[in-house]
Amino acid sequence: MFVDYMTNRDAIDKADSFFKKIKPWLKTFGFNIGMMISIGRTNAAKMYQMYADMNAGKFKDTEITKEQNDRFQRLFGEGLYYTVTNSDSKTSANFSHLANIGDRDKLVRGLSFWILNYFGMDKIHPNVARVSITGGRSDMVATPDRLGKEYIEYLKRSHPVFEEVFECVEKEFKDKDGKIVKRNYYPKFEALSRYIADYISTIFDTMRKPKIETDDTDNTSDKQVDTGENEDFMSKDTDHWDKAAYEFSKLDGLLDEVKLFFGTIPYGKYHTITNDDGTVTREVVVDTSRNKFGCPEFMPIEDTWNVIVNECSTAKDIMELDKMLENLAGRKEVYQQVYVKYHELIQGIYKYNSDGKVIVAQTNFDKESFAIQILSAI
Repeated sequence: MFVDYMTNRDAIDKADSFFKKIKPWLKTFGFNIGMMISIGRTNAAKMYQMYADMNAGKFKDTEITKEQNDRFQRLFGEGLYYTVTNSDSKTSANFSHLANIGDRDKLVRGLSFWILNYFGMDKIHPNVARVSITGGRSDMVATPDRLGKEYIEYLKRSHPVFEEVFECVEKEFKDKDGKIVKRNYYPKFEALSRYIADYISTIFDTMRKPKIETDDTDNTSDKQVDTGENEDFMSKDTDHWDKAAYEFSKLDGLLDEVKLFFGTIPYGKYHTITNDDGTVTREVVVDTSRNKFGCPEFMPIEDTWNVIVNECSTAKDIMELDKMLENLAGRKEVYQQVYVKYHELIQGIYKYNSDGKVIVAQTNFDKESFAIQILSAI
C-alpha cells in the first residue's frame, strides 16, 4: 500500500506538464477516498502521517522485535513472496526469499558472476557472441545442469534463495526428431534468465537481445526488413545496472571481449596474511559484503576503466602496460585484479630464443591482438 501510494505521489512530482500530472493525481485521490471509506477518516489521517514518517526515514534504524515478528507470522504466515516473470517465455515464479526488485537485481548480479566465471566468459577471448542463458532445455549452453554440481551445492549452502533458484522438475520436450524426451527443468531459473541475459549484455555494452539470447536467431528485425533502419533491442531494465549502454561511448568501437575484460572485475578487498617466517603479504579476495545473498558483484565498467586510464594511458606497448600494472598492484585492489587478468593474457604471447630475443614465428597472434586492443582502449 505504501509503495502504491508513494509511486503515484512521485509520478505527480516528476511530471513535467499539467496534463501528465492528472492521471497520477486521480489515482492518489482515489486511493485516499478508498482508504477513508475502508478504515475511517481518523485512521486514514494516522496512516498518512505514518507514511510521511516512513518516507522521511524515521523508522530506518528500528529493530523488529520478536513479538512483532511473531504477530507478522500469525497474520501472513508463509504467504508472502515476490514474483519474477520472464518477459520472453512468460514463465513466472514466486520467491519467498526475495522482498522487492532490489533483491531480484542482487540475485541476478550474483548469478551472473557465477555463470561468467564458470563458463570462462570473464577470461581470455570469451565467446560472447554465442551465449544462451536459459532455465529450460538442458542441452542449451548456460543452464543449471551445466553449472556444475559443486557450484550449485556451494550456492545452496551460502543462502536459502539458491534452494529456490535451483528447484528442479522433470519436463517433457521434443527433440530434433520430434520424439518426446524428459529433461531437467528449472522454472525459477527460467523466470530469472531474461534478467541475467540483459545484465550480462550491459557488461559488454551491446544490449542486442538476439546476440545474448540464442545461437541461431536472425538479427534482422521486421523493421530492418521493411525500412532498412537499424533497430536496437534495448532492455527496459538498463537503469538497474551500470548504464554502460549509453555512458561508455569511448569503447563503442572496441571488441566486446575488451569491454568484457574491464566489465568483469569483481569488487575486492585486501586480505593480510602472516607467513611462517613472520613476513606479511597481502592478497585481494572478492568482497561479498555488497550482496545480501553472499555473492561477488562486478564493478561498473566505467569505474574500472577510468581508474586504469588515469595511471596507464602513457604505456607504449603491451609489455610496458604489464609492468605499470605490476607496480600499481599494491596500491589499490582494482589494479591488482586487472594486473592478474592482464598478466595471464600476455603469458605465452611470445617465445624467446637463448639470447632473449622474441622468436616472431612462434608469437601467439590472437593473444597479441587482444592485448593490443586492451592497450588501445586506455
